[in-house]
Amino acid sequence: MKTTPHNLIMSALYGGRKGERPPAGNPTSVVCQGLMDAARFSFPQAHLDAGAIADLALAGHEILGFDTVMPE
Repeated sequence: MKTTPHNLIMSALYGGRKGERPPAGNPTSVVCQGLMDAARFSFPQAHLDAGAIADLALAGHEILGFDTVMPE
């Protein structure tokens, strides 16, 4: 199995083959002040701009290394 975020999460959810590492994911938002500072977007302004909230959701994957993205 190729180790991709998608494959790791799907394998864990559906009892598939084990990956090279356990998946890191969170079904809720991981946004905190530190992540908002790092991504240069913050609440409540990000909720008024679709691009900003999408970038903030991606920050959990790109900055923190989570295998999931949770747009709020």
